[in-house]
Amino acid sequence: MLPPDPIANWELGDVRAEVVFFHLVDPSLLVDQVPAGLIPVPLRERAKRDAAAAAFLARRPEYEEHVFGGLGFVALDTMRLDGSPLGAKASKVTWYAGATCRVEDST
Repeated sequence: MLPPDPIANWELGDVRAEVVFFHLVDPSLLVDQVPAGLIPVPLRERAKRDAAAAAFLARRPEYEEHVFGGLGFVALDTMRLDGSPLGAKASKVTWYAGATCRVEDST
């Protein structure tokens, strides 16, 4: 479950290494996890502007309602959350996960 105010501004500095895994998420897993006002963007919508997504859906149309997401691991020297530093300047490894969403009243 997400915290009540999950919108935050992250600043990552001096990135030295990054590994990102991209994946598709079954939209039924996001039903109670996405904050009010955000709508997960299905892969069929992403495919309208992303040639790789369109090519994938041409081969695997059963995934058209799934949501594109990412899981990343980053080694960096500085990290700030909402303007406040997180710890002293030192080598940090952090991870992040996300799914593509849009604001409810946007198109």
